[in-house]
Amino acid sequence: MAPEIRGLISAVIEEKWKERHMILLKLVAALVVVILMSNKKVNLGIALTVGAVLVGIMAGKAPLWLAETIWGAVSSSFAVELALIIVMITILGHVMKELDVLQRMVAGFEGVLRSTKLTILIIPAVMGSFAVTGGALISCPIVDELGDRLSISNDKRAAINLIYRHIFGMFIFPFSASFIMASRLAEISAGSFIMMFLPITAFMLVAGYVIFLKGIKEPQKKPFKWIFYGQSVRELLLYSSPIYTSLLMALALKIPFYVSLAMGIILTMLIFKFLIEKSPSYKVKGGADYGFADFARLAWKGIKPGMVAAVMGIMVFKGVIEGIEEIPEVLQALMDAGIPIEAVIVVFGWLVAFASSSTQGTIALLYPIILPLAETEAIKELYVMLIYMSGFMGYYVSPLHMCQVLTLQYFEVESKALYMNYKIILPAAMALAMLIYVVKRGLI
Repeated sequence: MAPEIRGLISAVIEEKWKERHMILLKLVAALVVVILMSNKKVNLGIALTVGAVLVGIMAGKAPLWLAETIWGAVSSSFAVELALIIVMITILGHVMKELDVLQRMVAGFEGVLRSTKLTILIIPAVMGSFAVTGGALISCPIVDELGDRLSISNDKRAAINLIYRHIFGMFIFPFSASFIMASRLAEISAGSFIMMFLPITAFMLVAGYVIFLKGIKEPQKKPFKWIFYGQSVRELLLYSSPIYTSLLMALALKIPFYVSLAMGIILTMLIFKFLIEKSPSYKVKGGADYGFADFARLAWKGIKPGMVAAVMGIMVFKGVIEGIEEIPEVLQALMDAGIPIEAVIVVFGWLVAFASSSTQGTIALLYPIILPLAETEAIKELYVMLIYMSGFMGYYVSPLHMCQVLTLQYFEVESKALYMNYKIILPAAMALAMLIYVVKRGLI
């Protein structure tokens, strides 16, 4: 082959290689736009959609292709079902809160556990299971009161409220929006997702107890009487029934999750109408009687359009990314050049979540790029764990994290004092996730 021809071929290959690598810079540029828009309080769904369009344009995709991809993403049965589930979860949480069912469930917990130390850990977890507006503030007064009984400092109260609020909701509670998005987009069953994070969850539960509550004496309790304990058990079972009934119906009867959640909403309203509304304590407080129209308005107020938009934005971003063939090729080339895929996951996952105060951006960016590279289902699950855990860590310590902002304001604690409580538990939890990954990959 003539030197001129070889040179021409080499130039063409080099130019094509540069074009492929440029797509990664374009993706980063679009992501910066998403983060900036999110920081300006633009809904994450809108920001992700704008970012997806920018990536598509910079990748040379035609407007018609973009329109078809966006429509296909938001109109797919998967996206519609996911949106319905999120809507039903937010309605259920709102209705349980407003109809005093959630508060009575909390009282039942303390009566059953008969331990102030356990209750202060369980309450934030229960409150964090649903996307209730101001959820962090709902548990703050309860944690504050229990903290008074235990004589623990305000920074520890704030740390307990935040850590235990997120452990169950993010990792093992199947009603949580983050859990649903992460498991369903990865096409992993709820059971597999829970088992994946069970060791990390157990570690954080035990470590939190040791760090925050070890050596603290339990306040003296009233003498145990079976009649009062039985009443607490009945109240806990009754007022938590909308949650476990919804879950059991979906699992046992194989009905769509959004349908079983709708049954949970109706059950909550029935509990209120026939029990709480007729109770003397409700009448004494001057509680109003509810009719059908009142329940309908209450349910309507529980819908969070911003969260639905965020789900659709994720689907759009995912669809566009999956349609750009150069992205996985470039990441594969980077890894072929010696950059470990684990480094890509941890660095990008943490930074995106930290900057945007959301795990959703990390999921939307890395799932469609990284998961197709897995050779087996087992490796895919390990990638899911590492992506989700990296995103969680960035999101959790982000100064834009709304739960943290609200909790710090309530307890009048500076962020520095709060972060000092994390210096062991968070790095250790991430190290455990990395250890699980390394061992299961057979890297040691």
